[in-house]
Amino acid sequence: MLNRIYGGVKAIPGAHPWQASLQVRLKGSNQDFRHICGAVLIQSCWMLTAAHCINQNNDMQVILGGLDLGKEESFEQTVAVQMVIVHEGYKETSSAVYNDIALLKLKSTDGKCTVESQYVKAVCLPNTTLPDGTECNIAGWGATPDSEFGSSQLMDAEVLLISQDRCSDKSVYGKKVDDSMFCAGYLQGGIDSCQGDSGGPLTCEKEGTHYLYGLVSWGDSCGKANKPGVYTNVINFLAWIASKTGGIS
Repeated sequence: MLNRIYGGVKAIPGAHPWQASLQVRLKGSNQDFRHICGAVLIQSCWMLTAAHCINQNNDMQVILGGLDLGKEESFEQTVAVQMVIVHEGYKETSSAVYNDIALLKLKSTDGKCTVESQYVKAVCLPNTTLPDGTECNIAGWGATPDSEFGSSQLMDAEVLLISQDRCSDKSVYGKKVDDSMFCAGYLQGGIDSCQGDSGGPLTCEKEGTHYLYGLVSWGDSCGKANKPGVYTNVINFLAWIASKTGGIS
C-alpha cells in the first residue's frame, strides 16, 4: 500500500519546477543512485518528501529540473542530501501511515544549494484550506497502467480534493483517516498516484500561484474505485516545517 501517476499524461518541461526525483544508494557504496520517491523544493536548500521514503542506511541525492530519468538533461541539477529530519510523530501501521512527512536539507555550494531557473523553482507553502472539489495537480515517475515499475518520463494528472467526511466514510477509508492526511482523486477510480510517486507534490493553483497542498503518501491499490490517493496534509505541518528550517516565507 505504500509508495503510492496512474492515468496521467507526460509532463511538459518547466510545468513542475519544484518536483525532484529522490534517489538512493547504500551508504558509502559506489552503486548507481536509483529513483525511489518524489520530493518537493520549498526553499533553495530545503525539500519535503514522505517520511516512509527515508532509510537512514542510504546515501541520498535529488535531481531537479529533469523530466526523463533515463538520460541526463542539460537543465537538470543534481544535489546531495546533507541531512534528513523525519517527523517525530511518523507512524506506519498495517492499514495507514500517519504524519508521513520529512525534510531534506540539501548540501550547499557557496551558500546555495539549487539555482533558480525556468526548470527549478521552489513551490509556495499553503496559507489557507481550499474547498472540497478543488482541482489540483499531481506529478511523479511512479507506476502507470503500462509500467508497474514506474515511468522514466515525469507524468502528471489532475485530481479533485475529496471532503474529509467522504474520505472517512466506511466505504472509503473509514477511521484510518486523521487530520495529518486527506484524500484526492476520483471515487470512480482511474486517475491516481501510485508506487514510486510517494513524497511527490499535490499542488493547487490559486490566483496564479501554485501551492503545495499535499504530499503523495498512501492508498489502497492504484486507481481503484472508492480508494482514492491519500496525501499528507501540508497545512497541518506548517509550524513544524518553520521550526525545523528556521522559518520559510
